[in-house]
Amino acid sequence: MGFATSAKLKERIDAEAEGSGRSRTQEIERRLEQSFMLDDMTTSQATRALVSFVQLAAETLEWENGGKWTDDADTALQLAGAITFYVDRHRPRRPDELDHWQAMDLIKLQRTERDKGKIDNETLGRRSTAITNALAAFDDYRRGEAVRGTNSLAQLEELFSTKERQQ
Repeated sequence: MGFATSAKLKERIDAEAEGSGRSRTQEIERRLEQSFMLDDMTTSQATRALVSFVQLAAETLEWENGGKWTDDADTALQLAGAITFYVDRHRPRRPDELDHWQAMDLIKLQRTERDKGKIDNETLGRRSTAITNALAAFDDYRRGEAVRGTNSLAQLEELFSTKERQQ
């Protein structure tokens, strides 16, 4: 199989091949095999996406901070935060759980409804407050603290069920 490549990529492949003692063809073959390894290890698209995200996040943070995450404590902490953020954003939710993303989506939806004239500013304010209070209650619950505003989820449900009854 023959293929054309840029001069820069050819130089890189040649340098890697020379440094490892492999021929150019062996180096190209090794790199192509590596590109399929993750596919062979898992059929889960979500897992492949996570691995790709971790690699991209690590490389980006190392470039931005000028140090490897294994050598720089701040870069390592930022990478850990990015991974936690990604997993939290993509993990399944319990039926009773409201997260920050869902709350923001609900608030944006309410603003859209206001802009279309479906609800007024007062209703938007009440619903946004209920969403914010429910989110704060879940944050307290996650931290194991006493839940403040325990009626906020009920308030949120009431506001939305009222909307559904009106439609």
